[in-house]
Amino acid sequence: MRPWFLVAAMALTWLAGVHGATHGCATAMFVHEGTMPDDVAALEHARAAPTPAEGLAEFVSVAQLRAVAESGREMMPISIAEMLLSMSLVFASAMVLSGRKNARAFALQAFAVNAIFAIVAYVLTRHVRDHWITAVEAAGVSLGIPRSGPEGMVGDGRFWFWLWRIKLVVFELGILGVGVAAVLAKRSRAFLDAAAEAATEQKPDDDS
Repeated sequence: MRPWFLVAAMALTWLAGVHGATHGCATAMFVHEGTMPDDVAALEHARAAPTPAEGLAEFVSVAQLRAVAESGREMMPISIAEMLLSMSLVFASAMVLSGRKNARAFALQAFAVNAIFAIVAYVLTRHVRDHWITAVEAAGVSLGIPRSGPEGMVGDGRFWFWLWRIKLVVFELGILGVGVAAVLAKRSRAFLDAAAEAATEQKPDDDS
């Protein structure tokens, strides 16, 4: 019987894989289309928002897309790699849950490669983050958002830098770490070994 924590962990890694594959595919398609978002129009639209903070929050997504578009040559291979490697998480999670032979080895390799990629991609896209965070800070000043208080966080570059670091550590590396721990747990090893042994014993019966 599959340990409950293994099912939960593989559900998390499966969802992470689906999200990464979807995000990578969407980014690659966006870069391929060559669309350049109009940040000037987005800033004017932000001025019409009920509050400056709400307007800036809407502007953030446009600033991010523009930064990606302006770095399209670098973002295209990164996005394709994200899509392909994320698919390996989907396959690895499904293999572990089904108790397929060599599922543990494949899953550990997939988790390790995706963790390395997450760190490398974070480093390689630093200039992209710098670009849109700088644009958000400038937009915050233009909208008259105070530098202190809850509203000030939206226009504070440090807030966005730390938010992206937390995203990397918790929602990318953290989920992969949970997957590794779950696969290497004693009960998980027992389940996977039993499933592999059962598959090996059943194969000669099927051949006969």
